[in-house]
Amino acid sequence: MARNNRSYACQFFFAFTTATTAGKIRKVKTCVGLVQISTLQAKKLHLERGRRISPNLEKNCLLLASNESFSNAAKDLEQLTGLKVGKSTIHRQALACEIPVTKTKKGVKSLAVDGGNIRVRTPLGKPSIWKNYKALQIYDDLCFASFQDNKNLETWINQQPLERVVNCLGDGHDGIWNIMVNIGNSNLRREILDWYHLKENIYRVGGSCKRLRRVENHLWYGDIELALAEFSDDNVRVGFKHCFPFGFECEFYHSL
Repeated sequence: MARNNRSYACQFFFAFTTATTAGKIRKVKTCVGLVQISTLQAKKLHLERGRRISPNLEKNCLLLASNESFSNAAKDLEQLTGLKVGKSTIHRQALACEIPVTKTKKGVKSLAVDGGNIRVRTPLGKPSIWKNYKALQIYDDLCFASFQDNKNLETWINQQPLERVVNCLGDGHDGIWNIMVNIGNSNLRREILDWYHLKENIYRVGGSCKRLRRVENHLWYGDIELALAEFSDDNVRVGFKHCFPFGFECEFYHSL
């Protein structure tokens, strides 16, 4: 009964706001239930022709779908609102949704690139499939992610107002490095291996723990030559360089 009362209230609101009741009546699902609206009312309220779900309900569908699967989003929406919207409808809405390209209002001095995996749902009994995505964070500002489309990520960051020198932080993985080399100008890009993975690679070299701790201390303060000097054996020195996917010529920083 309460939902019906809200539906009648909406129809009154449509008539009052648009000052008309003319036109063919159609039904639209909204957050307060199924409501009736005339074609002229819909036009004045900028409701697209053929749309059967209100913009706010569509936004809620997309919000749920972005945090879980389309199937679970449909179930949760029904539990939260009492409205049934099929998982296929939510899927179509997600595919049709155009996300505006954002642009920072200040110069980009520092950024970080990282990757992750998304589990793609498979039929019951079949093994899971994991697929890779990459994300880029402009410090204290915007974040942008791209699913299996590195070129899209590179295009987005190169459209931003990059400073003369840009600090690029990453974990040294080949996939991250392949994105970094296409950001800005190589002469004006400072490539930084994050401290966690830097330490991880130091201890892959092996040998004396005291020496490795001295190396760690040198690198903490950016003394690369002193770190290299700890390895008198050429084979160990080559192995030490090999443990850093970014190439040892880059600068190491523990913070930006």
